Amino acid sequence: MEQQNLPKNIRQIGQAGRNPKIYIEDYVITYARKLAKQTTNRYGLAVLLGKLPQEENQPIFVSGAVTIQNYQLEQGVIFSNEVWSGIYEQIRKYFMDLEVMGLVVTRNESEEGIPDRLKRIHLENFPGENRIFFLYDGEEKEENFYRTSKRQLVKQNGYYIYYEKNESMQNYMVDTLGTESEEKEYEDLAMEHVRNVIASKTEPVENKKMVHLMYAASTALAAVVLVIGTTMLNNYDKMNNMEQTLNHISDDVTELGKEDGNLLVETLNGNLEKASKKENFPEKEENEEDSKNDKKDFSNQKTDEKEHKKNKKIKTSEKKPASAKPVKYYTVKKGDTLVTISGKLYDSDEYVEAIQKMNGIEDKDVIYEGQKLLLP
Repeated sequence: MEQQNLPKNIRQIGQAGRNPKIYIEDYVITYARKLAKQTTNRYGLAVLLGKLPQEENQPIFVSGAVTIQNYQLEQGVIFSNEVWSGIYEQIRKYFMDLEVMGLVVTRNESEEGIPDRLKRIHLENFPGENRIFFLYDGEEKEENFYRTSKRQLVKQNGYYIYYEKNESMQNYMVDTLGTESEEKEYEDLAMEHVRNVIASKTEPVENKKMVHLMYAASTALAAVVLVIGTTMLNNYDKMNNMEQTLNHISDDVTELGKEDGNLLVETLNGNLEKASKKENFPEKEENEEDSKNDKKDFSNQKTDEKEHKKNKKIKTSEKKPASAKPVKYYTVKKGDTLVTISGKLYDSDEYVEAIQKMNGIEDKDVIYEGQKLLLP
């Protein structure tokens, strides 16, 4: 018999161990649930069909089941020929390519463990290794699988449900039970347990991710606030320096204007009279000579005034402060202090206080690389 390939669409229930894994088709699970609902007796019995593994630890596949008809538990442990004839008749009609795998037992009243009589029915009628005992509890809605190993039923911690078209099982269920798969309508307890375990493991991971995300967002926000604060502080310092510079320039221009405006003006008092036509000629000559002297004195006075203005302009240009020149800046380099800057630019540390005052620096020992300093 060829080894069956693993199905594509599967769902794990519980924890499947290293023993031969059990793969049961969805319609077989549905069949067991419907059989439990329709059975009027305490137990419902059916035969599992599928393919046994050819080698050790190969998967076990269960893809069909047929009801055991005309059998009561009081009749004995071993099935009669009549019972087996009814089983094989159904197999030939619906499942020609499958072989007998084990026993399905459904019960509508919960009880602890498997009754000894049911164990004996399974072991006597389905001898050999890796035969499957499928116990479905209709009251608890719980499936349990056991595997035969050395004449003992070993409970399996998990199994796999797989999904295929499985027309043979569909046809059998429609003909005997009048239903198809109800997998979507039923939520088994084993799957609910698995989902709870997965959720319990997923939530801390999601919470951890959220913490990391919040931490990253907080760090980014703090960085943005720091950058904005630094930019505003630098802009404030620049504006403050600019304001001080403009104030210095304004004061210098005002003082210069005052000095240029204080020019000395001398007023000459002259009593000029109109000469009379009746005056004699000698007097006229005397007046003309006096007029020439007056003109000469006035010319000399104007020359003195021009020289005075020229000297005043020279003095004014000498008194113009350095701040009237284009404003000078120095960009602070790594390792600079006000003392080293003053020594570098002026060969003296006497300008430290002036630089500190012009730039509004409170602590002369605290300056920053890249900072622009206004120079005196």
